[in-house]
Amino acid sequence: MPKSFRVALPWYRFPPFHKTIGGLSVWIWEMSQNLARQGVKLEVLVPPGFAFNDKAKECEAIRLLALDKDVQQLSVFSDYDCVVSVNNFGSKAISKIKKLTNVVRVLHTIASDRTLDTYVSLNATPIEYAKCYILRKREREAEKRLSGVLTVCVSRFLKEKALEHKLESQKNLIYVPNCVDTTLFYKKEEEKRFDIVFVGRFQKVKGLDILLKALKILNLRLKVNIVGIENPQEKQWCEKLVGTSAMLTFSGFVNREQMPEVYRSAKILVLPSRYETFGLPVLEAMACGTPVVASGVGGVLELVKKEWGMLVPPNDVISLARAIKNALNDQRLYDGAQQLATKKAQEFDSKSVAKQFKESVFS
Repeated sequence: MPKSFRVALPWYRFPPFHKTIGGLSVWIWEMSQNLARQGVKLEVLVPPGFAFNDKAKECEAIRLLALDKDVQQLSVFSDYDCVVSVNNFGSKAISKIKKLTNVVRVLHTIASDRTLDTYVSLNATPIEYAKCYILRKREREAEKRLSGVLTVCVSRFLKEKALEHKLESQKNLIYVPNCVDTTLFYKKEEEKRFDIVFVGRFQKVKGLDILLKALKILNLRLKVNIVGIENPQEKQWCEKLVGTSAMLTFSGFVNREQMPEVYRSAKILVLPSRYETFGLPVLEAMACGTPVVASGVGGVLELVKKEWGMLVPPNDVISLARAIKNALNDQRLYDGAQQLATKKAQEFDSKSVAKQFKESVFS
């Protein structure tokens, strides 16, 4: 990679931390930081009028640019040696210069593989379904615009789906996994204030309703920490579904720096997703030495092993309830999480993954 090699990464906000943060935003933060530290001249481009917050001061070696025009109409991309589009962001503008400039896209999801149920909330109305139908249509159009470019998939599952849906040819597909900052997420003795932690949004795809139904079956008054839900109506919906069979604590939005403590303070992480392309909470829990009970779907299958976790069929409330009960009383699982899962998580360390990305994409 030449010293003058310049890389543009357009995104709608930076730093990407806010109340709707997910694995995709974490990837953007980790990769941009680590690539810049490894000598990549990275410039993050954000829409006009964007106000950088105090977190932006931590952006070592990254140049942040607030653009003068709408990101979809920019010709500025042609000034770079490489443009990285995350989940096809900025595809209208980037598609016009993909034959002139090196374009790379990074896929965290594939709209062509998603049903509408993976978009909507747990109490979705017909209007919400209609809006999500339009959103999915736009995402599928964006996927097609950037066909023919080098495409990085953050899980092997995604790579297989990209081929299955003929989104990209085999020669243009590479696998570079999602990552975790193991200097932040690591094992440490913490008081187990909760039996279970759930990390996710109030979306049908995350399967919170499945967990709540499983808790109702168990009726053990387990202490459950639900991270990611703040809306009073959503809290009420959850409490009504579970009844008095469990004690729910809603932690709402938790700053990333506090997330390791969230995992360490629970006996197990439960991720009952109906669909997952990777499953970042699983990797973060592994790094912290916390056992995992999860649905055996998508990218989760690439992370969870019997030594530190239990997999159950998706949408299977009874199997989930049984797995939770067994996991809470399995010392072998805890030992495996402390010794083996933490070691496995090191393979996904942000610095190592950034190096792999740099060598695979920019060499």
